[in-house]
Amino acid sequence: MPEASYELSEARRSVKITVSPYVDSLSLRVKVPHIMFFLSPYRATWRNGLTQGLGAVVALLVLLSVSRLFFVAYFSSLSQYDLSDLFAVFWMGIRVDIKWLSIVMIPAWIFWILGYPWKGMRTLAKIYGALAGLIVVTLAVVNLAFYAFYRTPISNIIFGVFQDDTKAILTTVWQDWPVVWLTGGVVVASLVPLVVARLLKHPTPYGQEYSRGVAVLIMILGTLAVAMGARGSLGKFPLRLQDWAVTSNSFLNFAVPNGMAALYEAYRSQQTLELKGGPEEGVRQLGFRTVNEAKAILNTVKVSAPQALTQAPQFVIFALMESMGRDEFELDGPRSDSLGALREAKKSATVFLHGVAVGTGTFQSLEGLLFDSPIVPITQSRYGNKTLNVSRLLAYKKAGYETILLTSGSPTWRQMDPNFLRQGFDQVIGDKSILAKYPDAQEGTWGVGDAWMFRYARALLRDKAKEGKKVFLFMLSTTNHPTHIVPDGVKVNPVDPSGLPPFVVDDRTMKIMHDRLQTYQYSANALGEFVLQLGEDGLRDRTVMVATGDHNGRLHYEPTGYWHHANGVPILFWLPSTVDLTKWRVNTERWVSHRDIFPTLGALALNQKERPEDGRNLFAPEDERPAQSYQSIGTYGMALGSAGAVGLEAHRVLRCYAWKEDVLTPLDTCTPALQRMGDIARAQYALQDYAIRSDLLSTP
Repeated sequence: MPEASYELSEARRSVKITVSPYVDSLSLRVKVPHIMFFLSPYRATWRNGLTQGLGAVVALLVLLSVSRLFFVAYFSSLSQYDLSDLFAVFWMGIRVDIKWLSIVMIPAWIFWILGYPWKGMRTLAKIYGALAGLIVVTLAVVNLAFYAFYRTPISNIIFGVFQDDTKAILTTVWQDWPVVWLTGGVVVASLVPLVVARLLKHPTPYGQEYSRGVAVLIMILGTLAVAMGARGSLGKFPLRLQDWAVTSNSFLNFAVPNGMAALYEAYRSQQTLELKGGPEEGVRQLGFRTVNEAKAILNTVKVSAPQALTQAPQFVIFALMESMGRDEFELDGPRSDSLGALREAKKSATVFLHGVAVGTGTFQSLEGLLFDSPIVPITQSRYGNKTLNVSRLLAYKKAGYETILLTSGSPTWRQMDPNFLRQGFDQVIGDKSILAKYPDAQEGTWGVGDAWMFRYARALLRDKAKEGKKVFLFMLSTTNHPTHIVPDGVKVNPVDPSGLPPFVVDDRTMKIMHDRLQTYQYSANALGEFVLQLGEDGLRDRTVMVATGDHNGRLHYEPTGYWHHANGVPILFWLPSTVDLTKWRVNTERWVSHRDIFPTLGALALNQKERPEDGRNLFAPEDERPAQSYQSIGTYGMALGSAGAVGLEAHRVLRCYAWKEDVLTPLDTCTPALQRMGDIARAQYALQDYAIRSDLLSTP
């Protein structure tokens, strides 16, 4: 009787049946159903690890979404918000989570790629992935706890643990928080991705693996997917901080970032600025031995008396216009419409064409204006959690004005909300609030069109007028910015860049030049219409308003001699029609700067007296203090006046330039007039630097 036997081949997942020991060449190979091997010895493969890793990442995504849901439900109530707002928050939150999980898991992906030929690298990938998951979950919990205390996602305040009494802070945390329970929650939540990965373990006892060609293709496609995930966007810009503001509700916007994203932004802020050497460090760098030595120079300068209005205005308005440069402003004419309705509105304005911006970028100018600070950025730095005594807003709050920052862009740009609320603004209103009021507005790369911002401002002022409230309104426009697209399909009047001065070296035939002038006209027109509407609403004689560019329009200039154009912006003031300017001897031809704006507004609206280190009241008689920019020719900026220009360098070094028609030409030796101008500007800079450092370095 023939003997039969069988042999289970694990490697080939088949059964070899031998009918007789004498006829072993006759055998049958029968495939065994896969389910029979669920309990068989497991043999890990590169292929199977991909499924497990993806499952673990999806589990982390779910955990982060759950933490976001808990955030909204615990600190507020889900029922009080529109479903559309909640959807926007959670969708943007998922995008942020994908971005940061992609970034965090890049090393794990690299290790796994290397694990195809070298199995030992797979272990490193798993260990790193598990640790990364633990960190992700920990930061999510820390973010929730941080908000419970500070009412903001993780910010640079968290680094106070290392800057202050670390032991005392940790003791307080231990006493006031359920640290053990939180730690246990972190551990349990961190195990979830590992459990999911274990459940996805796909038995392949015969070691089935991708071929080399298929594996390489997966590596390429996977790398592209990780890169795209880390970018977070298919648009021109990667997913950014300002994209987090998806609703008009600040609390809901706080739910968007996960702990990783919030900590990264906090770290960026923390590293931005560090002041060393004490309050007098800047004074010494500029060549003064003491603060009093700098004051001695300014004590010889006659400061103009306040030129106040007979009645304090109800509204003080400041419009900081994106890229409203001087040369585009002066281009306006029959061939090229640069100004639109602003052409008519400026007839009632006092226009200073020879103006220079205090900075060369929006945020530098913004903080330079609001804080008169040569040191930037402040609010994004480790010092951003302090309320600054030098803030220009505080005087208006003290005088009973409601202070509002309104922007057509995102209020989270450069963390204006909540940082600027610490510096004297009662409200920070941005594009989502404007969209909530005017849903027909088209949302672009940088927010809504400036026309919608001015429309919102008009409605706001009419409401405040009815309530009898005083308002200081600061507006920050955004439309005239790359990618230079006119919002809402608005048709603009013809523009022609060929009329720009010859020292502007941009190619006039390029489409970008044409597009720049179109968005310039759109924004200027929106500003002009707003000013004209103030008259229609009967608010003009209750208002003092100023408008200027944050910086030049990003045109390119000859490399030397035209710094006053490269940094040039017009400055326009509108005063009540009851003011007789002929009695004030205003010189609109002199050189002025951003530094002069708040002293002028303060004198007009608040009857403030200037300090020698301040800018000037432009409606008072001239004094010898120059116009000044904190960023231009020299390391410490530039002074500009009728005698020429002076670049300020360290240790008393001055670089002097004289006028040759409209060109600044270098001098080997400074003239007495330029030397005097440079010394005054150097002393002003040093004393303002000292004031800022003293404020920032003082204890809270």
